[in-house]
Amino acid sequence: MYNEIDYKRSGGIAMEYGIQMFSLRDVFCTDMEKALKVASEIGYRAVEFAQFGDCTSSQIKEWLHKYNLAPWSSHIMLEDLQTNFEKTVAFHKEIGCTDLAICCVCRDSKEQVEAAVNGINEMIPKLEAEGMSLHFHNHYWDHNPNRDSVINFYELVTRTNIQFELDTYWLFVAGLDPIVFLEKLGDRVSFIHLKDGEGGFNGLSLGKGAAPVEKVYKKAKELGIRIIVESEGCNPTGPDEIKRCYDYLMGIAQ
Repeated sequence: MYNEIDYKRSGGIAMEYGIQMFSLRDVFCTDMEKALKVASEIGYRAVEFAQFGDCTSSQIKEWLHKYNLAPWSSHIMLEDLQTNFEKTVAFHKEIGCTDLAICCVCRDSKEQVEAAVNGINEMIPKLEAEGMSLHFHNHYWDHNPNRDSVINFYELVTRTNIQFELDTYWLFVAGLDPIVFLEKLGDRVSFIHLKDGEGGFNGLSLGKGAAPVEKVYKKAKELGIRIIVESEGCNPTGPDEIKRCYDYLMGIAQ
């Protein structure tokens, strides 16, 4: 099973690619098993979940095994983790996923950022006690000052020990250099989202937009950071989109 591979940082790490299931939202919303089958057949060896719908943990576990996919991570909301901690942990343990990524927090005011920092600091040791890790997935707005001139991402870096799933495209949209963040955050970066576009919400296949995709890919490979592909677009379908992205990665892999 791919989830038994040692993915510790190493210059010689085997480059397997994960897919954020949001990229297949036109499929998994009605048929999760089909979405996982598609990802596997294209060549992805890991997945990051966006949601599970009505699927049970035993179903997800069965399909992951059937299609030889590793559950690298899962996107959650901080509030859901706080209010449904035991249920959330049990579900993810059952499917073999130990890495949870907060995909968004309220950050419009100083008070909201403070609540997020405190909530994250409370959740980290609780998850560690369960053998799990907490990560934060950034958007471009996390790098911009809010109405109280507080930058959410900076507060999370300096006031928590959370790991990061760097969305390198949203760093680009925010006018920042993803390479600099990968180097400065070092071992706190567990995964990256690799995606492309022209600088807004209209996503494009890897290599078709303006983001520094190849440079980011090479840096992630150098650092041994796991790469999760995500597409903001489904053109004309999610499977078509993620196939083009996978073909691009095969073309630049050395």
